[in-house]
Amino acid sequence: MGLDWIPGARALPGEEGKFDELLAQIKISSGAELAKLNEQLDNISSYKFDVLNIPVVGTDIAADNYMKQLYEEGNVEEPFEIWVLDKKGKFVLDLAEPCDGLPKFSNSGLYEDVDITSFRANFLKDCVDIIGNELLDKAFEMMTAKELCNYSEALEKKALEFAHVRGIDITKVDWETENKAQPLEQLDIVLCASRYCRFWGTRGYYMHAWS
Repeated sequence: MGLDWIPGARALPGEEGKFDELLAQIKISSGAELAKLNEQLDNISSYKFDVLNIPVVGTDIAADNYMKQLYEEGNVEEPFEIWVLDKKGKFVLDLAEPCDGLPKFSNSGLYEDVDITSFRANFLKDCVDIIGNELLDKAFEMMTAKELCNYSEALEKKALEFAHVRGIDITKVDWETENKAQPLEQLDIVLCASRYCRFWGTRGYYMHAWS
């Protein structure tokens, strides 16, 4: 399966201290104790879609119009009002606005719980010449928001150093171009990972490393 990063949660206002304590315990726990700690964390947490401004069915016109379009294209027999009932309150991920928290390097939809917010961190294995083994090993660990921010800076520093040595001006590279030759593809992966970690880390979210 490899490695995917999945944003976790952030503390509700006023719960930052308790949140950090629970997260520290979660990192070293397993089994029933881990399940208990995660339940406690859930009670004081806010989750990833809260910061992405994704339209919600039944709340946002854009989401409702999207559902109507799907309904019409699907030739559904039951009335729209009934068909849409179980979709009310849900985020329409297809309408999410592009941002660094929604990376192009993603296994979204290939596995359960791996959605558009996930980053295919397994690609960093191909970038060890840029980031080194220490940062690659770190990619497999659950990281707190602070650790994510530090990791983002470390990745960016390695990418800039690599580009400087090879005379690559990263500001003039078209990062959206597909099938880029090495090492531009590897630089793209590392810089995208850096921006991704910064996006979630600066907003207070911790990161799961799912492998």
